[in-house]
Amino acid sequence: MFKFVSFLFLSHVSAAHPRGHLQTLGSHQPSEGHIDVLDGSNELPRPRDFYYQYVLPQRPVVIRHAIMSTPPLTTWTDKYLSEQYGDVEIGIETLKKEDRNQPGKVITLREFLQKYQSEEIYMVDSLPKQLQKEWMVPRFLLCGGYTENIHTLYTWLSSGGTSSVLHVDMFENLHCVVHGSKKFVIIDHQYLESIRMDNKESGYFEMDVDRVDLEKFPGLVGVPWYEATVYRGDCLYLPFMWLHQVRSYAGDENKNMAVNLWWHPFKFNESDCIKRPNIPQFLSFDHFTPRPALSIKTILKQTAQTDGYIYLSDFKDLVKERMSNLPEEVVNQLFQYVDVGNEGRASAEYLDTLNYSVFEQMMQIVTESEQNSMNDENTDETTDIDDEHPDTQKDEL
Repeated sequence: MFKFVSFLFLSHVSAAHPRGHLQTLGSHQPSEGHIDVLDGSNELPRPRDFYYQYVLPQRPVVIRHAIMSTPPLTTWTDKYLSEQYGDVEIGIETLKKEDRNQPGKVITLREFLQKYQSEEIYMVDSLPKQLQKEWMVPRFLLCGGYTENIHTLYTWLSSGGTSSVLHVDMFENLHCVVHGSKKFVIIDHQYLESIRMDNKESGYFEMDVDRVDLEKFPGLVGVPWYEATVYRGDCLYLPFMWLHQVRSYAGDENKNMAVNLWWHPFKFNESDCIKRPNIPQFLSFDHFTPRPALSIKTILKQTAQTDGYIYLSDFKDLVKERMSNLPEEVVNQLFQYVDVGNEGRASAEYLDTLNYSVFEQMMQIVTESEQNSMNDENTDETTDIDDEHPDTQKDEL
């Protein structure tokens, strides 16, 4: 009788929750398999082929051995990095399981390299400028517009065992592993709305990836996902706005290190490749200039309608979602840069004709507005403290 009652109870519990509830991300259903894999050991894809076969149709792909022959895989030892770049300041996270509410720290690279094998820390920051000259950009990004739309190089360095939140990046992404390996859970961006991201402004889910609450995220049930394993020397192409969650595993020297190159979406420039028919296998990153202000252009183009126009009302809605602290008058000011006829709309094609300096001016307006907002918040906090402790200033005087 007891066994029968227990069976009924367990059956009720299992029926009450969907498959994968309070289990690791991806447990809700089997994966659709590993994403496409290319062998780059003998020859890397050509830029045009890479764009039309993977970037334009938004097909993630792993390119095996893509950077295996480049210097960082052998030269970037802890000893070398400490001796050559130890005084460079870097940003670090103080938890290996990502928590975007946890404040980071800034320390020198040398101090980090002395501690990261024994402490719960990992480097998450732009690749220091001093090191960028040593990073090699592979052939399939060397013409057609990729390098004219670079956002930044980003670095991840730990002793392994890190896990990220489920998130999106507002960039095209080439993620290359220098040490160790990484495993990705990847979800097509078309399911972004159905899963319902609860932190749209920062582009991530407030989800415990080790115990996914499917009652909080019921939209995840039935969503297909893909897996990708990226080894030392491999690169993963991850399309713009595709959802992903990453786990790292240590390799040689008990270390995991990866560098990703982010670039802004663009339309392939055929003539650029025609002018340069004999592109090399690699070029060092210091040949190129990042253009982070193109993020403004990307946001604008995300709201483009089927008629080819970007409307002020749609732009306002997206900015409110992504940058909620930006005042409406600032949003109007930004749109004036692209609304030539003052009609409340702008041609998406017109944005491609604008000089980069226009987007720099727009980004400067955003930066100043955010700084003013921070200053106002600090002033409010100071006022609150003074109200709570009216005699503090008198005592100090």
